[in-house]
Amino acid sequence: MRKSIIILIVTASVICTAAWAQPPDYAVYPGDERPEQGRQHQDRLARIVEYLELSDAQAAEWEQIASRHLETVRGRWELIGGLREEFRTLADQENPNLEQAGRIALDLHREMETARSSRGEIAEELVEILTPEQAERFEALQAAREFSGERRQRGGRGHRSNKDSG
Repeated sequence: MRKSIIILIVTASVICTAAWAQPPDYAVYPGDERPEQGRQHQDRLARIVEYLELSDAQAAEWEQIASRHLETVRGRWELIGGLREEFRTLADQENPNLEQAGRIALDLHREMETARSSRGEIAEELVEILTPEQAERFEALQAAREFSGERRQRGGRGHRSNKDSG
């Protein structure tokens, strides 16, 4: 009986430790002053360089294209955030101006569509620097990402938007 209890406790502690453990590349190391987003960008670049087997010249050009795109996207998302806040403020009013709310909603929709279309533009630009074999791998990577869905969605892991609902 005592042996069974010890085995049960050891097994439970191993399972709990494994469940709460995080991979070391997600840890914030002391002295790493880069913001989290900067670390993610560099880690992502390192993984893509390894996966596509990019040359040093290709990696430098890839980083330049990605950085330029990142700056554009940041500006667009700041604008989108401002439009969302403006819409929320207007919607919280007792008698909101529906015409103004409609204009904001349309502007927000247009900005979101522009943000989505810019993903295709950067992909086209990135493919241009790749060899045919690398381009094939990159397209497979993009297809896998589309198949699996977006990695980061508002509302956490359990949240999924239903595109078919009206």
